[in-house]
Amino acid sequence: MTGARLSYLIDGKLIDQPLKGEDVTVGRSPQMGLTVPESVPGISRHHATIQKRGLTWWLVDNNSRNGSFINQTRVTEAELHHTDVIHLGPFEIQFLAPEPVKATWTALMMGSLAEPNVEFADRDPSLVSRTIDLANFRAGKSIDDAAPLPLFATSKPTKVAPTPELQSGSRLADQAWAIELFSEVGRALQVSTDLDEMFETLLTLLFSQVPAERAFVGLIDSATGEVLPRMTRLAEGLLGQSFQLSRTILRIAIDSRQALLVEDTMEDSRFQEALSIRQTSICSAICVPLYRDGHVEGVLYVDTREKEAPLTAHHLEITTALALFLAVAVEQFRLREKAFAEQRLRQSLARYSSPAVVDRILQAGDAGQMIADKEVVTVLFSDLKGFTTMSEKLTPASVVEVLNAIFTRLTDAVFQQQGTLDKFMGDGMLAFFGAPLRLPDHPLRAVRAAWEMLTAVAEFNQSNPDAEPIGIRIGINTGDVIVGDIGSMTRKDYTVIGDTVNVASRLESSVAGTNQIAIGPQTYEAVRHEFTCEPLEPIRLKGKTELVQPYRVVANNRR
Repeated sequence: MTGARLSYLIDGKLIDQPLKGEDVTVGRSPQMGLTVPESVPGISRHHATIQKRGLTWWLVDNNSRNGSFINQTRVTEAELHHTDVIHLGPFEIQFLAPEPVKATWTALMMGSLAEPNVEFADRDPSLVSRTIDLANFRAGKSIDDAAPLPLFATSKPTKVAPTPELQSGSRLADQAWAIELFSEVGRALQVSTDLDEMFETLLTLLFSQVPAERAFVGLIDSATGEVLPRMTRLAEGLLGQSFQLSRTILRIAIDSRQALLVEDTMEDSRFQEALSIRQTSICSAICVPLYRDGHVEGVLYVDTREKEAPLTAHHLEITTALALFLAVAVEQFRLREKAFAEQRLRQSLARYSSPAVVDRILQAGDAGQMIADKEVVTVLFSDLKGFTTMSEKLTPASVVEVLNAIFTRLTDAVFQQQGTLDKFMGDGMLAFFGAPLRLPDHPLRAVRAAWEMLTAVAEFNQSNPDAEPIGIRIGINTGDVIVGDIGSMTRKDYTVIGDTVNVASRLESSVAGTNQIAIGPQTYEAVRHEFTCEPLEPIRLKGKTELVQPYRVVANNRR
């Protein structure tokens, strides 16, 4: 089993550091559990601590000067979740949670939790002696012998004959057991950090109140409508046995939105041929759909073979109440996971695109385009000239400050044209236009952004008259690329690869002069109505057998 770990880059090397249970302090001091190089700006000597608290890990800021961030949100202390990204200044750490662990039970707990080993059999229900209608909490003594319906039918729920209301004084209405039990359930909802932990806690509570020998929790697959086993609980004497359920009982409970108490299974002739019934001698069973706001999320099933202590209407009420809490928990966890997934996607997109583009991608549901695929885009390479000479006269902190100031201006030019920032490479930059947000005029947007980059560099030089002037070279090319999340299992980046990218790089490094924009032939055809371009001598770029006709952008006709 793999435990929690930290993943980060130091000097271009990817480090995978296991968290072994003790606290890990991060900072510039050599005595830290994770020492950040002195060259990384904005890091305090004892910047932050990653602490183990029970079953969870937390990030605690140690009153650092520049603060600690989780997923771009500044925190004093906060719990860490799988794939959270920690930022301490520009230093990035990804927290990776442990692999899911199968829950175990101590001897003090009743029974044992087992891997779901569940079989479904098409058997009719036995004597249904009590039902609870989850839609309006109407209870009765029996259920109609309705004609069998396909499991998880898309039609309306099975109609059940009206039954008299529960008598006043029912345990479900007002009983002391409910106060203590629901108090425990409330605490479980507060402290559980994942769905399996919630199921484990509530099944433990259920076994403490109901004389069940087996319990099963299944969730409905929204795509297929099938019940997928999620967790089972077995009494000590049944460990290792398979768990066979009646598909028809599940179907009626789910379709009718009713909690069912099934009694006297051994006396029902319809079960006489069921091998699982004969082997386990099931006496009584309860099946309750996980019902919430008109939807069934799954099912909770318990049974026993003890004739001396059968499941009763009181146990049906307890199981139904817990099933309602389980349904709420499932919905809450799914909503939370959906929110976390959208947050992670937003954070990932925000690394490459402007906030407005991120919003458009999420609203349009185009996030699937992050998957690697072949697209036609326009690729832009830029490289600063004269920056190396300038940096030799500056302190490391000043070099970073100047570079950040220039890159901010260049990135703004890309984002204004709804482009995607791929990466910074030393004092160079790679961007592209036309993915993940498809733009029919992506060549034009790329050249517009490049023209704004020339202006941005000129303005930077004007605002720093005492410094050595900085220049910029830009190469742009349009064509087919592979674009998407590309990388290793531990780290992927949204990037572009292919011959189009290589040509754009060669146009920047071998064709464009200082403060010039060199573009390929396909880009030229798309922008010549807005920009004046002059043809250059056809060249054979490195790695290319055919000559390439480059153009230099000399004027913006709309200015």
